[in-house]
Amino acid sequence: MELYGPPKNSRTQALDQFINKRLPLSQQQFVEDDHKQTYEYIRNNCRCLVVGSDQVWKFHYILGRKLLGFANIQNLAMCPAFPNVYWPDETINIPKVAYAVSIGESDWGGIFRLHRNKMRRILSSFSLLGIRDEMTRDFLRWLDPVIASKAEWVPDPTFSLDSLGIVDKKSLRDKLEQYGVDFSQPRLGIVAHDETVTNDVTEQVKKMGFQVIALSISNTAADVRLFDKGFTPLEWASIYGFFDLCLTSKMHGAIACILNNTPFVGLGFYENQVSGNSKIKDLMRSFNLERFYYSPRSATGKQLRDMCDAVITGSWPSEETIKNRRLFQRRSKEFIAKIKNLLLP
Repeated sequence: MELYGPPKNSRTQALDQFINKRLPLSQQQFVEDDHKQTYEYIRNNCRCLVVGSDQVWKFHYILGRKLLGFANIQNLAMCPAFPNVYWPDETINIPKVAYAVSIGESDWGGIFRLHRNKMRRILSSFSLLGIRDEMTRDFLRWLDPVIASKAEWVPDPTFSLDSLGIVDKKSLRDKLEQYGVDFSQPRLGIVAHDETVTNDVTEQVKKMGFQVIALSISNTAADVRLFDKGFTPLEWASIYGFFDLCLTSKMHGAIACILNNTPFVGLGFYENQVSGNSKIKDLMRSFNLERFYYSPRSATGKQLRDMCDAVITGSWPSEETIKNRRLFQRRSKEFIAKIKNLLLP
């Protein structure tokens, strides 16, 4: 809250209301640097501690000057300085689980030995290590091959249940119409900032009769802009089901497309500068959808337009994608069952 500030528009207000109504939070809240109260509360009140999902192990080290030499500095607001509460130390002696944890696009090359050793000790005490992407597995191999060998792949928890089934689709459609969505036209959803290459695509599809709808991220090329509108997270995920095609630079946008059986093209605007990997690329590789992944490093604007044309003309592998989605959902349930087994007497 300190980082984002209070809700300031209908979108953030809807999110805040959803959190207050639908997420069971404890009455106790701890704001501290050393996490002593947090860890004490966990030891006295919990039988299992689950960390994750998402980029809770994201880090950012830089080399800075100090009086007699150099020091590793961690001062990026979106990367809590290690050690932090997402790395619960060895004093937490209840079962600890990492659920679909990721390091994102973090570069571990700057981690100095003292912190590397502490990370190794902490992860060695985990009962289950569930990671969601190859970048995180590569990091664990660098940290300790033994730890990496114990890590299991588990998909993002969005795959764990069919949460979209509880959304009133008719009510959501009516809401979209009020905001200007035209259901008499084919619709392209776009989740990406303004980019020359994506603007070219939106102009192309507009000429083909598509209405362009921006979701989550401001995009001036869109006909309808929903990025600041008051949708709950479940409504947000269900909106993708009303698109005929989607362009998304966000992994959860891609997941929402998969859950709604909506064809999409992934935009690799957040690739790691060293490896070229990204969360959305890793997801699409798992679904055998890399031919619909656009990398600014290696692909041209024409190739992106060709990808969209291929989807529009019916080349999207719908049956294979549905089959893989069910495998992801099954894997999620298997991992949840393992967590439950840790709680057995």
